[in-house]
Amino acid sequence: MKKIGLWMVLNNEMSFLPDIIDYHLSWIDKLYFLDTGSTDGSLEYLKFRAETNKRIIVEEYPIKYKTKYELNWFEMEDPFPEVIVRNHAIHQFSKLDCDYWVQVDGDEVMLSSARSIIENNTHAACIAHSTINPVCSLGDHPIENRRGLFLHDPHCRIWKPDPEIFYMENPAFAGHQYHCIPSYKKQHLYHHPLVEFTDEIFHFHLHWMYGSKLEIFYNKENIYDKKIMISNQKLNEYSALLPQIFWQRQKEWLEK
Repeated sequence: MKKIGLWMVLNNEMSFLPDIIDYHLSWIDKLYFLDTGSTDGSLEYLKFRAETNKRIIVEEYPIKYKTKYELNWFEMEDPFPEVIVRNHAIHQFSKLDCDYWVQVDGDEVMLSSARSIIENNTHAACIAHSTINPVCSLGDHPIENRRGLFLHDPHCRIWKPDPEIFYMENPAFAGHQYHCIPSYKKQHLYHHPLVEFTDEIFHFHLHWMYGSKLEIFYNKENIYDKKIMISNQKLNEYSALLPQIFWQRQKEWLEK
């Protein structure tokens, strides 16, 4: 059985962390968290969890940053150096000796079904998959044809340890380090010769599930575009996961 590790750079994600950690502990062997200056109790909570579970490793980045989520990235005078910090994280994470690495942010989740897909594709150096924003219908997600598979907003967040895989600035946002991409030999990880694309892994962005946007999500009709839903089986897994783990925090989110 392959050892699968998950790593995360985070800052002020206390609203999500309890559920994120509990869910990923159900199928991940090691969880590594790099805190960049949380002030909402995230770091203290992570340290508490690490004390009671040796599968959780927590570190603090040497420089503390204050998040400016109220601003668009291009409006920030001193943007978060995402490339530098993420490369620091993967350098530290490499010490944990995992066969596969899974990267998520503090408000994201990768479905547990990913584990069996990883174990069934051990020839792959990296695995690319669909990414879903739960407050949008699937019709609002960009769809790309990747080797005959139609993926929703594809991301590359799973790979084998490799010193030639690291983060670099996203060419689409040249000169601004708030957006970066995983790369292999200075090309997007999609171009790795042993990349595997799959429509059977779902990765969820949850960062819009706050305040009025969450309320809109609850009131919106026809949230799923059934014409392009990949399969009923995946719809069932998706619709079962969110109520069980995240919708229990509806009141807390709406009060923000």
